[in-house]
Amino acid sequence: MIKVLDMNIPTLDDINVSGKKVIVRVDINSPVDKKTKKLLDYSRIQAHSVTIRELIDKKAGVVIISHQGRPGDDDFISLEEHAKVMSKYVGQEIEFVDDVIGPYSRERIRNLKPGEAIMLQNLRLISEETVEGPIESQKDTFIVKTLAPLVDVYVNDAFATAHRSQPSLVGFPLVLPSAAGRVMEKEISALSKIFNEPDRPKVFVLGGGKVPDSLKVSRVEAAFSRAGLVVSLWSAAALAASYALYFIVESLPRMPAAVALVLSAISLAAILILSLGGRRRDVGRRF
Repeated sequence: MIKVLDMNIPTLDDINVSGKKVIVRVDINSPVDKKTKKLLDYSRIQAHSVTIRELIDKKAGVVIISHQGRPGDDDFISLEEHAKVMSKYVGQEIEFVDDVIGPYSRERIRNLKPGEAIMLQNLRLISEETVEGPIESQKDTFIVKTLAPLVDVYVNDAFATAHRSQPSLVGFPLVLPSAAGRVMEKEISALSKIFNEPDRPKVFVLGGGKVPDSLKVSRVEAAFSRAGLVVSLWSAAALAASYALYFIVESLPRMPAAVALVLSAISLAAILILSLGGRRRDVGRRF
């Protein structure tokens, strides 16, 4: 059980899965080569294989669900290769089922035996998985109404997409006994140190390719101050400079080389100066 403030989040240690059918939401959305449509990185698949292997060892019948890309994008592909790669890391066959909620997948889940694992087709082939809505309404979606009656337990191991209010993430926990997988447990345990422990000061480092999301940090100072973190105007300014650099890089193919070089240098210098400026003003502050 993971304790975060007044919440107690169950893990695989708190739920009996032996002889039961478990549906596991993972996030194996991976980089894809635009030309060959082959996966370029297996790190997420490898990380989630730990949870899958444990469930198999505990004699559960495992149904793996995930998404890959978005409809219309270059990386919106089948999960067939993901299943093959997962088989490699788990050490046994993960059967790919080319269906999500149709007759084929339902029949395969019904016949699933303890110690077996299958992976269903890309969840985002179902339109309701691409639209976010009120949490309570997600239990009434076709995905949840179709698959939930066929399984006994829901495990959420998809920390990277846990912020989305979509059927596969928030619908199943409303109708099934649920627990966090090992990837989710690891991430929440790290976050719990921020919220639960009184040590100060604390530093929050944002990463990833979605710069607009990073900028939103400057708008939620009140929320983060609860955890002992204050986002200063200097930090927000540095992020804004980063945002400018992002657009410069995105525009490089259409921009004269000399202009791009000068603008990039200015943006990098601004990021450095603003970051150091924020550090000088914050040093020694006890949050």
